[in-house]
Amino acid sequence: MNKAVFTTSDIQRFKGTSDELESTGKLEKAISQGYEVFVITTRTRFKPEIDSWWQNQVSNVYTGYTGNGATDSGMIETYKRFYRDQHIDIDQIVIGKRGCDTKEMSEYHEKFPLEDRWTSYENELRYFGFKTGKDF
Repeated sequence: MNKAVFTTSDIQRFKGTSDELESTGKLEKAISQGYEVFVITTRTRFKPEIDSWWQNQVSNVYTGYTGNGATDSGMIETYKRFYRDQHIDIDQIVIGKRGCDTKEMSEYHEKFPLEDRWTSYENELRYFGFKTGKDF
C-alpha cells in the first residue's frame, strides 16, 4: 500500500475569514487513491467536534511538540518514532547532507546544523517514498 504523511493543515483549513474549519479535500483524495495516511502534527490538543472526522480515517496521529519551533526536541523524537514504526533505520537518514553543494550553504549548516530541526526529518519523507499532503 502507498503511504502518505499529512499535517493537520493539509487536512483542514479555516473557511474564509471565519473560525469555522473545512476540509481541504486532500485527505479524501489520498484515501480514494488507496493511500494509507498518517498524521504528524505540532498540535497537542484535539477537539472531537472538529477533529474526530479525520482522526477516524487515518492510521495513526503522531504528536510531541513542546513549543520550541523548528528545533523542538519533542517533534524531532516524534519523527524518529514515526520512522522507527515504519521500520526505517534512523541511521539511514541523512539529515542536512542532500543538496548542500555550495561553500556558503556548507558554512551555514556548520553554524546551524540541520540535525537539530524537526523540519529536516519532515523533508526526508519523500526520500523514503512517502507522499505528503502537498502532493494531493
